[in-house]
Amino acid sequence: MAGVNTQGGRALRDSKRNQPKHTQYHIPRITFPNPREIQGRFPARDIVKPKIEPITTNGELPIMAYKARIQRAVLNNNVTVIQAETGSGKSTEVPMFLADLGYRVVVTQPRRMAAVNLATYVSAKNSTELGEEVGFQHGFGKCCNALSKVTYLTDGLLLAQKLGGHRGSDQGTVYVIDEAHEKNMYMETLLAMFLQELQNPKGPKPKLVIMSATLNTDKVRKVFGLATPVIKVPGRTFRVDEREKGKSILADAVDAVRRGENTLIFLPGKHEISQMETAINAALAKEGMSAAVMPLHSKLSSAEQQRTMAKYDVPKIVLATNVAEASITIPDIDLVIMSGLVKRIVVENGVPCLRLMAISKFNFTQEKGRAGRTHPGKFIYHGETPHRYLDPEPPADIQNSRLESLFLRLISSPVLPNREAIERLPFPSRITKKRMDETFRVLQNLNLCGPKGHITTEGKAVANLPVDVRIGKMLITAQQKSVAYEDFEILRLAIDVAVVQENGGVVNSSSKDWKILCDDEKDSDAIAQALVFQSAIGMSPESQAKCGIDSVSMRRCTELKEVLLRRFKLDLEKYPIRHMDETIHQAVLESIWSGCDALFSSKKTDKGTVYLAAGSQDNLQRILDRSSILPRGTRLVSGMPFDVVSYKDPEKPKLIPLIHFGVRVSAKWYQTNGPQMVRQKLGGLLRGEANHKPSKPSPKDRTYRNEPRGKSHHQEF
Repeated sequence: MAGVNTQGGRALRDSKRNQPKHTQYHIPRITFPNPREIQGRFPARDIVKPKIEPITTNGELPIMAYKARIQRAVLNNNVTVIQAETGSGKSTEVPMFLADLGYRVVVTQPRRMAAVNLATYVSAKNSTELGEEVGFQHGFGKCCNALSKVTYLTDGLLLAQKLGGHRGSDQGTVYVIDEAHEKNMYMETLLAMFLQELQNPKGPKPKLVIMSATLNTDKVRKVFGLATPVIKVPGRTFRVDEREKGKSILADAVDAVRRGENTLIFLPGKHEISQMETAINAALAKEGMSAAVMPLHSKLSSAEQQRTMAKYDVPKIVLATNVAEASITIPDIDLVIMSGLVKRIVVENGVPCLRLMAISKFNFTQEKGRAGRTHPGKFIYHGETPHRYLDPEPPADIQNSRLESLFLRLISSPVLPNREAIERLPFPSRITKKRMDETFRVLQNLNLCGPKGHITTEGKAVANLPVDVRIGKMLITAQQKSVAYEDFEILRLAIDVAVVQENGGVVNSSSKDWKILCDDEKDSDAIAQALVFQSAIGMSPESQAKCGIDSVSMRRCTELKEVLLRRFKLDLEKYPIRHMDETIHQAVLESIWSGCDALFSSKKTDKGTVYLAAGSQDNLQRILDRSSILPRGTRLVSGMPFDVVSYKDPEKPKLIPLIHFGVRVSAKWYQTNGPQMVRQKLGGLLRGEANHKPSKPSPKDRTYRNEPRGKSHHQEF
């Protein structure tokens, strides 16, 4: 292996052979350097141009040799499993195999980006106009028609279609569940519904193809039947060899530029990507080298994502999250560098917690497979856990996510009208009774379902909105108040609050410059950021950055806002933005309170004010998010409890219990209008808080209530 010390690599492997197996919660060490601390000296390595030695001699993708076998299996079986390694061509070729048989083919993808990219590639390869024979569809747009032979769409959208009455039993349609190893909650629910249809002795049977590069076929056959045919297709066209890792990911990236290699680096999240981008650019400048360094994650626009596919005159470095693991091919990648880490949200006692965890063997195989697509490639693994000791597969999303929005959508349909119907669904990954109870308790607290899990009138309205159930409840309440007050400025502002909350905010928490744009708001973090969002709409990305506003989040919020405006049929020309007076502010506040199912009371400690959850299993001392505008010491607040693990000291990870999007709560209002079950549980606390006399607010805390909010703020930047 050119440029690699094979003896050293063998010794390293031998030394790790007898190490004990690490658990899933082992926290590997990863260090992102400060650019100012970079010394600029990296070990030089021999530059060797790779010799292209394709494994296949005819230039075809490996899947092409299996066309007849796949077609025969689909014709003769209701369920077909295809385990095709990365680089085999399954996502692009199998749908066309089935279309050649005369089927209409629906292919699900876990992400919008993958659906759009695959449809674009396949239509171009077959010399057809995108949206004619081959198209795509997702929640924010579509490019297909009723005559399209192949449609790539997100699994969440297909689930919505099935819940709307489309049973998936059309004999002329084949449903292809691609990247089945990801096991997100929509995919698991789809598989459960398909399986239920297959088990129904009287109903028509759907035609299903399940595909993945890293699928556990034994588990799939246990679910769908031991007679289910499994077709295994060999992998990539070119060899991918391991290269010994250097001192750090940064050092290996700079070395790759020195070699003239195009590199794909997998990192845990957007924050780590930003840090690494800064560090690489600083190191290259110090070395007198240049490269095209660019991010790749789910929040980027299609145009920004497509930049990674282009060819450049200098080496290319793509810094990606796990969105680049599947269904996305960057054709000219020479080297893949894996951090060995991924960020996952784990729900513990009903509270989501963001954890940094080791990747699984499935992730390892997928990431490694991004190299060697068009020529021989290399990979470097930087994880602390040896890849032979990684967990076989990642945890199922449906077992580690909040399920309220999913369950509300399910019971809103005639297909699964209540809790009992959901409990009968044969989910591939089991949902415990405790999770079921927690989920329906939240829905009942918000008056979105009844005691037996039947949907309410409010629940039906919320189920049609593409947001979390708490945010949906807030929007429906705001709509009702807009009608009652005959003032749709309430709903318009509530929509801005909703898009900001659903996307996790628009401001950088490390900056304070954005606070000039939120009119001294003191009662709600979400209202404050909604005001920032309104003011920043007309700014350039550069001006937004100067104000501490994230331009990517702004774009995502704008997309969702357009969807919500259409859902509520709200015409901005008919209801233009005007100043927020006291009535509008109070109405939006009460709308936010209506969606609050978690209350926290303040407690003063030696380290400052902390908040204790009232009437729940959450017994942690929480603090407000550092971007919060609420005055410290606010007595009763609500918000989204969320835990983050800090890895400043990798040997001693620290749990930080937070409250996201805090809002001051009126105990007097909550006594009368809050969720009944919460009021019963917290009666004493609410009565005490209602009788508490707060200190008189300073005059400046209310000056903005009666003043127009002009455009002066964003004219300054």
